[in-house]
Amino acid sequence: MELFKKQSFSEYVSNKQECLKKEIEKLSDEEINNCDIDELKEYLTEKKSFSFAVTIRSVLQDFEKAPYGYMEQDIIFLITRLLKDEYINLVYGNEVQSPTSEDTLTKLLRRDYYDKTVIKIREKIAMELVNDVKLVARNCFEKMLPDNEDGMFADLKEAINSKLMELNQKQGLYSINRQYNYPGENLINETITLLSDLSKIRDINDFFESVSNNRQILESNMEKVSTVLDFFKGKQKENFDNARKAVMFYEDNKDYADEIDELKDAVRAITNILELEEPYSEIPKLPGLRDNLNNILTEMYDKKSVPIIELAKNTITYIDNEVNNSKVDKSFGEGIKTQLTNIIKSIETSNELKDIFAKETYINQLRDRFNNDLDKEKTRLLQEEETTGTVEIVINRKTIKVNELLNRSYDISNKEDVEKYLEELRKKILEALEENKNLTIR
Repeated sequence: MELFKKQSFSEYVSNKQECLKKEIEKLSDEEINNCDIDELKEYLTEKKSFSFAVTIRSVLQDFEKAPYGYMEQDIIFLITRLLKDEYINLVYGNEVQSPTSEDTLTKLLRRDYYDKTVIKIREKIAMELVNDVKLVARNCFEKMLPDNEDGMFADLKEAINSKLMELNQKQGLYSINRQYNYPGENLINETITLLSDLSKIRDINDFFESVSNNRQILESNMEKVSTVLDFFKGKQKENFDNARKAVMFYEDNKDYADEIDELKDAVRAITNILELEEPYSEIPKLPGLRDNLNNILTEMYDKKSVPIIELAKNTITYIDNEVNNSKVDKSFGEGIKTQLTNIIKSIETSNELKDIFAKETYINQLRDRFNNDLDKEKTRLLQEEETTGTVEIVINRKTIKVNELLNRSYDISNKEDVEKYLEELRKKILEALEENKNLTIR
């Protein structure tokens, strides 16, 4: 029998998969006699009844001899026809080979695979399983499947892998241990595991059975997953992100904020939504709630920043007065005044409550630095005047802060208390003056 033009098998194999693909596509009953197919089916059925393992090699050996007498390439195409008709499976390494894969074509073309590639008659898949697979494809992936089993298997696998890729991308948006994480993380992880398990199934019967067994959870999960994916595609994620930023901004500054009920309620209204397992219907409320929280914090910031700005301005005035009342160059302290001016600009453009108190500390440090630098400059000028003999040297000048003279609190209720306070202050100043002939009190 000759189904195709006579040629050596080595010549045919040289065309590899492309040749076989083309022939598979045009296989029909007119090209292969049904009697030949029936003979191979009968042969395989008989071997199965005796539980004999049938390989491509064993079929070739038996069908090349009498009473069959087929050529090798014709036998390969008979096997291919049964594979296309979903009558048999090819099994290699205990794994069923997909009829449409390149690996399957390789098993048919290369002789070194023939001894280990087993041919098994396929069990017909129950119509109940087929219907379940079609329902899952339509309801979960919006996909209509063909009627043949291999086509259903291949198309649903493709849909599953495509959805897996999309879910894996979304999984990367969830951060470990991040406060107020995006909704749906557990659902995404569970669905990825479920779809991954299905994607790895190579046996078509096992695949159909597994899809059927998991149909209800697949339909339930995929409906919820659709809602999660919509969250990432539209404005919901943006609103969620902005609300979370507002809350985290509050968290960073809450130690410096006034814990008023209005502020607590504003934060709680947002976090209650962010912490919901399914917040989607509540997310439209977040922009208004976020604006309310920001307005409260901004008003609080403006109120607390006023005295700090005033402190910086007063320090600039203090520097100007000190320079004018001394013999130092009039440009002395300009660098520190520039820093104070920048602090004022920073406060006016910022909204971080924690920065306000940091700025207050820094302003005081700048004032102390100026005082120290001024004392050093005055001493330097006095030493220069000494060399010219124009002034008497003043030594032992000491700078004392008021809080160093009276380092405890005083309760004043009447005039007598005031007199006691002033008397003690006077004594402290006189004691310091005895130790140091010149004092600067700040």
